[in-house]
Amino acid sequence: MRGADVIASALKAEGVEFVAGVTGGSTMAIYDAIHSAGIRILVCRHERGAADIADGYARVTGKPGVVLVEMGPGAINALAGIANSYPDSVPVILLMGGVPHRLVGKNAYQENDLMELFRTVTKWEMTIPLVERIPEALQRAFSVVCAPRPRPVAIEIPTNVSGATCDDNLVYEPLRQKRFRFRADSADVNRAADLILKSQKPMVLAGAGIIWSDAGVELMTLAERLGIPVAITLAGKGAFPDNHPLALGLGALSRARYNTKQAAYCADQADVVLAIGAGFRQQATKALSPLPSGKKIIQVDVDPAEFNKSYMTDVAVLGDAKLVLQDLLDALGPKVRNTFWGGVDGLKKEIAGLKKATREGWMADLTSDAVPINPHRVVWELMQVLDPAKSLMVHDSGSPRGLLCYHWECPGPRSFMAFGNQSCMGWSVGASIGAKLGAPEKEVVVLLGDGSFGMAGMEVNTAVRNDIKTTFVVLNNGGFDLTRVQASKSFNKPPDFPWMRLSGNVSKVAEGLGAYAQEVREPHALRGAFERAFAATEPAVVEVHTMMGAPEATRI
Repeated sequence: MRGADVIASALKAEGVEFVAGVTGGSTMAIYDAIHSAGIRILVCRHERGAADIADGYARVTGKPGVVLVEMGPGAINALAGIANSYPDSVPVILLMGGVPHRLVGKNAYQENDLMELFRTVTKWEMTIPLVERIPEALQRAFSVVCAPRPRPVAIEIPTNVSGATCDDNLVYEPLRQKRFRFRADSADVNRAADLILKSQKPMVLAGAGIIWSDAGVELMTLAERLGIPVAITLAGKGAFPDNHPLALGLGALSRARYNTKQAAYCADQADVVLAIGAGFRQQATKALSPLPSGKKIIQVDVDPAEFNKSYMTDVAVLGDAKLVLQDLLDALGPKVRNTFWGGVDGLKKEIAGLKKATREGWMADLTSDAVPINPHRVVWELMQVLDPAKSLMVHDSGSPRGLLCYHWECPGPRSFMAFGNQSCMGWSVGASIGAKLGAPEKEVVVLLGDGSFGMAGMEVNTAVRNDIKTTFVVLNNGGFDLTRVQASKSFNKPPDFPWMRLSGNVSKVAEGLGAYAQEVREPHALRGAFERAFAATEPAVVEVHTMMGAPEATRI
């Protein structure tokens, strides 16, 4: 038995459904063993795409995604994908080939200090020194990514370890416990409950921690029992149903980039903000702008490093979001006064009025007949065709993110997949493939720009070769449009900068990659094009020619 066989048996024992990557000499024995073990292999067009596929699968399922890449440049290509997963707390296990131990330090072919390269974007990393330590390394990897705050891990496997023969008794024993949760200190929970009960206008800011902890039911119970509004971060979209009468949509303590009117209304007046699993990042706080005076923050998180990072925390509650909410509900009691905000009925009416005003204010763009097509119209037509409860919407970086997250209404968790801090262009292509593998019952739809497609569009072929049905809607405005808009504001010039222009026929590229492809230039043709794309049996790409300098998706 080879070390590679021990690795494959470990992945099999931990229930890994597939491994994504690009083959190479240093990983050939491992790929051979994985195939022999009956684990699905997705050979990708680029290692970054493989990392994104594992990332998307992990976000949808909560299980770790696994990537296997070649040593040297193969591993370095995957770095951007792993760096994207790290700040969003996504459990990805990166397995990398490595030069034989006897050649380390001799400037060997494709030798790099991979551990040093990945140290800043992984929670744990290890080079396996001996074949006998493979079980230990894999157990540790799966344990670390199951931690309360999951993050990627990286393991380097030198070829002399993967290819070494070993005793048949070297058996991998799978983890006995695959998830770790902890409750908060009861005194902290009671302090939080007391602060809420003494407040006049409390609100909730829910982040991705609600989704990772599967705490949606508890959050709903809290909001309805107290009659208080709930705003969500971009990464937390879906944590609370957008169509709920107490839902504020995207917001933050001051102003988020894609803030809704109703979230701004409540954030301005709130005296206590219960932030659960929500990191106060730059784009979620208008570049960390100061808080208005008089606000108190209760922050719930599994990572103590999040407390007092961007804003001072009045009550810090360290614990799993689901368990903390359960304990908080017990501390508040079953008969909490429902008179916050002057009464829940008035609050709901105010929220509904602001939502209606927002939608009416956007209708001219959402139903625009302009040519080239207004991208807001693209989202509107998708909203008419798709059932949000049966769909999984995925956005990419730049303007498509704002369009989708601002207008799209999510019915609940894992009906929308967002990413945040690194915002790597092209992430959505691979991530949607992984998402479809994790949620095959969903209609997975991606909204991305032509710039992002140019960076990662070859992975459409990975979906085609592996019969993974996803639909990619590409907004082709001939360049990096959000950058053009920002430059236009900075330089006080029209948004058409010749040196930012891109060209190419996306639909022909997609057809060449084996996908069902369409090209749309007229807004009235959008709905039919989408319906045909969703009905296609193979992965589909709909190229939509859109205007330059489209209105940014927020109006407060």
